[in-house]
Amino acid sequence: MSGDNNAIVGQIVYEVGAGLGPYVLNKYRQFYGDEYKQKLIEKVESPFSDLRPLLKDDDSILKAFDAYRWLRAIVKDKTIFLDELGFVSGSAKRDFNQVNAFNFAHELLDARNTWAHSNVRDQFTNDGVFRIAENAVRLLVAVDAKTHALVAEDMMRSIGRRIYGTCNGETQRKLKRTEQELESTSHKLESTLTELKSYKRRLATAEHDLTISKVDLDTARKESEDSKASLVETSQRLIAVERELADTLRRLKLAEKASKDGANGLKKAQQAAPGETRSDGRTNPGRAVPASRARAAAGDDKSSVSTAGVKDFTGQNLADAQLAHADLSGALLREVDLSRANLANADLSKADLTGAILRAANMSEARLQGADMTRADMEGATLSRARLIGAKLEGAILPDGNKWTPGTNMGAFLR
Repeated sequence: MSGDNNAIVGQIVYEVGAGLGPYVLNKYRQFYGDEYKQKLIEKVESPFSDLRPLLKDDDSILKAFDAYRWLRAIVKDKTIFLDELGFVSGSAKRDFNQVNAFNFAHELLDARNTWAHSNVRDQFTNDGVFRIAENAVRLLVAVDAKTHALVAEDMMRSIGRRIYGTCNGETQRKLKRTEQELESTSHKLESTLTELKSYKRRLATAEHDLTISKVDLDTARKESEDSKASLVETSQRLIAVERELADTLRRLKLAEKASKDGANGLKKAQQAAPGETRSDGRTNPGRAVPASRARAAAGDDKSSVSTAGVKDFTGQNLADAQLAHADLSGALLREVDLSRANLANADLSKADLTGAILRAANMSEARLQGADMTRADMEGATLSRARLIGAKLEGAILPDGNKWTPGTNMGAFLR
């Protein structure tokens, strides 16, 4: 009979080691972090063994360790397990197995040591085996090792039937209560397993929903970036349209002013020219003046403009004017339209050309030293060998259509 008891104890010890391994290893890893392997060795290694070569990873640890080492790891490290498996503050909220599991581990370690030594193997009685099996079941339930707890429970029932098969009524009632407790524990385990499966399903659903939300967020972010790029492009177009409208408005104002100046000039020429009929119907005395000269005075003939003694041309329309070699030094040419004008070799030093329109004008070898060309529009103009020393070019449009900025290399336009 004692031989059978020894075999049952051996099976119980095996189930305890297999059930405790994952639980104890996880607790050491959580508490000690990267040093958990070294801490395990310190707690369980005997002076006659060296486990370090065997502990390469968790699988090798689970294979190398038996119930003795796992039980020793629990009872030797109260810092971790006394709170988890002992009677401490807050124990009232836990069941009997959890509160007393630390004591169960002590008793099972003693039972394993007794079983492991051949000279005391005959000491196991039926009652002793039953207590060992019961402690094993309760400890395995406390650490949530359900499968191994059920195996130990079957062995406990088997030894219980052997002990209490012909016992008295009181013992039968105790056995019945024990069986009921075990059955209740089994139901709790099954209920916990069902809840765990349900939790896993909910977790998978939540992960799926999170993935979909992430995809939606990425799509919304991309749409936002596309909208932002579209707004920037629209803004740039509006700025360009605004510039074109401002340029058109300026041209209209210049044309209006030039038209008024031309009308006034023609009226003066008709009044002053000898031999011409005046507005009152009488003829001016003296020699007749050619009509071309009158038109030039009125501003209609721009092919040859006289600049003798004239220094203020502000706002006039001098497009296509022939001003080659003209002396316009210090002249006021603000907002003047000199589009396509010939200003080759003209002296424009210190002239005020603020806002002047010089598109496609020929300014080859023109002297522009110290001239104020702020905001002048020179798109398409020729500046070959022109002298621009000291000229102000803030906001001016250069021949290539770009706006002048400090540091702009003008050499390419002056060759």
